[in-house]
Amino acid sequence: MAPVNPHAETYQGKTQFSGPVRAGTRWDGPNADYVGLGVAANPIAVNKLANAGYVVCSQSAALDQVFSNTTASDIVLPAGSMIISMQVICTKVFSVGTGAQDVLRIVTRPTESGYEQINDDAAGTMDMDAIGVYNFTPGASGTRASVWKNVNNSANYTAGDDVDIRYDSDVAGDGRAILTISYIPGLNL
Repeated sequence: MAPVNPHAETYQGKTQFSGPVRAGTRWDGPNADYVGLGVAANPIAVNKLANAGYVVCSQSAALDQVFSNTTASDIVLPAGSMIISMQVICTKVFSVGTGAQDVLRIVTRPTESGYEQINDDAAGTMDMDAIGVYNFTPGASGTRASVWKNVNNSANYTAGDDVDIRYDSDVAGDGRAILTISYIPGLNL
């Protein structure tokens, strides 16, 4: 089980709402009055263009090197979220057992057909053989890229379901890491 943050209650955000969250000073672009007018007749100034964008959120969890198939990571992505990045900071090298590798596997919650891989390695793993920062990506897979685009884009999930992130390794050991997933909540593309 991942260590519990003793300051979780102290630093917990006190404002909660559903996404997607947009921020900016202008929500809409030029109105219909600008359509059909040439640039010389009515140039559209930059201050007339919309500048609102989506807020990116992130969740992090401390991970221990475990060999219990897909341990919950305390990260639950809201339904319809778009994953922007997954980064792991390895703080203690994952140990290697006999016939095993020093790997970390990140997957989504169990489904009827097993766990769904969401990073680019063919085995769904990344070597944690040195202390450092590791970036996980969906790679050249339409299926995984689709799940990054919308965490509910899978035959295994029902639209509107939150998706929890799980992890495991080939062997139990004393490896430690911090997983951070950045995402746009509820974008629903």
